[in-house]
This record gives sequence, C-alpha cells and structure tokens, in this order.
Amino acid sequence: MLIDTLTVFLATVAFGVIFKLPKRALFNSGLAGVAGWGTYQLVFTLVGNRISASFFGVVVLTIIAEISARILKEPATLFIVAGIIPLVPGAQAYFTMLYLVEGEYLLGLEKGIEAFLIAGAISAGIVFIGIFTKLSRSE
Repeated sequence: MLIDTLTVFLATVAFGVIFKLPKRALFNSGLAGVAGWGTYQLVFTLVGNRISASFFGVVVLTIIAEISARILKEPATLFIVAGIIPLVPGAQAYFTMLYLVEGEYLLGLEKGIEAFLIAGAISAGIVFIGIFTKLSRSE
C-alpha cells in the first residue's frame, strides 16, 4: 500500500513536470493525485463499481485542487490535469482496442462502454465540484 501510494505520487508529479507545472504546484498536484486514487481504491473496494469509484475519486481530487488553487494562487486546472492521470481509464481503452482487433466485438463493446462511462464520470465529478465552487464564491 505504501509503495503504491508513493508510486502514484511520483507518477503524478512526473506528469506535472511533463506538463510544465510551476515547481511550487508539484507537491499539491501529487497530493491531489494520491487522494483521488486512494478514494477510488476505497470506493471500488466497498462498491465494486469502477464508474462510481472514478466519480468519487475525481470529486476528492477536484476539492483538493480547488483548495490548492486558493492557497497557491494558481488555477485549479493545474492540479486537476496532473492529478487525474491515475484515474484515466487507459486499461479499458486498451482492452477495447485489443478485443476489437481480435474479433471479440461484444467484449470490445463492453470495455468501450465502460471506458466511456468512466470518462463521463470523471467529467461529471470535475463539473460538479467546479459549479459548486463557483456558486459558493458568488454568495
């Protein structure tokens, strides 16, 4: 568990470096990535649904990104873009293409729909917290 957490943190920070995030934002983006991934793991263990787990993981990630944005006076997008990397449904997209190439069209369709729904859940989580943040600022 500790090695997994450290790996997620380092991967998120590495993507932050690739995306040329400011150095002072790297730690918080890594923290957001770890919190989102940890929430994903917890919800997936409890519920067994990757779509719900992705939604709740990105909600926690986006909350930390919004808090970090206010503290460091940077856009929240900086923290979200790097922190979201561990939640991206890359395995589902890979298996979609693999099954389609192998002629397993029903399995490919199943994995493709799952990847699409996970991506939608990730988008919905970001939008949900973004709207909530904007509404709380305007009051």
